[in-house]
Amino acid sequence: SAGQINCVVPYQTAGIANLSVEIKYLGQTSNAFPITLAATAPGIFSANGSGTGQAAVAQYNTAGNYAGVNSASNPASKGWYLVIYMTGEGVVNPAATTGSVTQVSATPPITPQPYYVPVVLIDNQPATVAFYGEASGFVSGVLQVNVLVPQTTTHTGPVNLSISLGSASSQANITVSLQ
Repeated sequence: SAGQINCVVPYQTAGIANLSVEIKYLGQTSNAFPITLAATAPGIFSANGSGTGQAAVAQYNTAGNYAGVNSASNPASKGWYLVIYMTGEGVVNPAATTGSVTQVSATPPITPQPYYVPVVLIDNQPATVAFYGEASGFVSGVLQVNVLVPQTTTHTGPVNLSISLGSASSQANITVSLQ
């Protein structure tokens, strides 16, 4: 649309030094502009699509029961699992096909995984990563990271959420809600 572009950076661009992008909309093509590739550029999906504020996160209570979408009116507790969706994980293993929909494999890993293990901080405390891999049923390039809310968190309400892959970290000002 005129106000939003959704695209997938092809896996085949890995290792290419000089790339440029053109946008074609309603028969008109923009000027080409150069882009710089990075091994990873983690970006957590936000609930409102802006890239900041409340993260788009599902949550499960300590019994493993689905507890709805994390929000200010439905915060998670210590020891709950959060299911975080993001992008920018870079090349995955086994290799994925650009534009394909991720399917669950009968043999491990159940979905392709990034080369870097995610490091997750919730309220600036390290969170245990229970699972990470391409999100089943989504276009390849959507990463799912399941984490345990640390017992060491000390704040309630919206708290910072950060995920690092290699030397790159996710965007600032993205939160999850805790009680």
